[in-house]
Amino acid sequence: MNKETFPVDQAPSIVEQGFSVEEQEVREDRLAKSYVRDLEFPDALRCLREEGLMPQQVLQMKECYGDPLESAEFMTENDWEYLTMIFLYSPELATHSIETYKLIRSKIERIHIGTETIADRIEKEAGSLDEFYRAALFHDIGKLDIPESVMNHVVQPGDWHALTLAGYGPEQEHTVYSDSGEHVTVTKDFDPEKFMSEYDLNKSSNAPASSILPPEKIAELIKKGISPELTLRQIFNLHEESTRKTLNGLGLHAEADIAGQVHNYQKEELSTPTSSGTIAVSTDAVAIEKIILHIGDAQEALRSSERGYKKPHSQLATASILVKDARKAPFDEFITAHWIQLDMNELEETMTPENPEEQEKLKEIKEFIRTAIPDSL
Repeated sequence: MNKETFPVDQAPSIVEQGFSVEEQEVREDRLAKSYVRDLEFPDALRCLREEGLMPQQVLQMKECYGDPLESAEFMTENDWEYLTMIFLYSPELATHSIETYKLIRSKIERIHIGTETIADRIEKEAGSLDEFYRAALFHDIGKLDIPESVMNHVVQPGDWHALTLAGYGPEQEHTVYSDSGEHVTVTKDFDPEKFMSEYDLNKSSNAPASSILPPEKIAELIKKGISPELTLRQIFNLHEESTRKTLNGLGLHAEADIAGQVHNYQKEELSTPTSSGTIAVSTDAVAIEKIILHIGDAQEALRSSERGYKKPHSQLATASILVKDARKAPFDEFITAHWIQLDMNELEETMTPENPEEQEKLKEIKEFIRTAIPDSL
């Protein structure tokens, strides 16, 4: 992806006469955001540093997130700069990144594989948990290469027709994709608002982005070298390779290997064992890290209430989706079962006893855990 860049000596000056301190801070914030959203990551980082904008932005970041990140002792000043840039791009993305790290840390310190926790296992093999925690924190840093307005685009209920598939015969002419890849038939009783409350339509369309986005957002894609003829899902998926590229460029090679495969690690030919007995001694820490990061990222995204393009899933619905995703690989089932089992009591407390649909989902989840972890529940 190619973005338009400009030398620092041609950038607008932040030193202006006749402005109050508050007005100057607003102008500096606006300029900092423009660097992050308009330039390639290395150029934006350089501009923020050379223009003297970074120290104040980092200070504000620490004031907001210092307490939530109190456990992140691994963070260097450079890490705070990178996280600040994520915040300048999108406060919601920064929150997601932080919450994903916190969720994963909490889980791996409690999930056991054999006689040791996952955290112990990773630390024993890698020598430190720092790289894994940093990968969790920066797993979405590649999204900075995609226009923020496109990444957080909200499809309106009246636009649902743009997401239909056509040309496959009458019986499939009015079909839409759900974000899980399933087809949902559009009947005369189809309720687009209900459908949109249940699925992330940004990831559900087989139509090109040019048929969904307004002209100004199409222009932003073109400016950054992204074809508007890609689907929104394809555009979003670009961020994974961008994450790998950005982290490698920062010299964070181990983090790049972990975070660069959050969504596509299952495409690797991992020789993972198929039983819990051999998993405890045979599976390497890197494979575990990628699966854990995938699950943690998925759960936080599903449960998050801060994403404007979708509504948050319930704890039960989230667990059900994680189970479905985990069935793709035996080792995923083992890890996911342990992950969900930690919160089963809390999950059941959120249930509606008289709701048969919820009870059926709960039954399926419990059966999944029993199958994946013998002698559980």
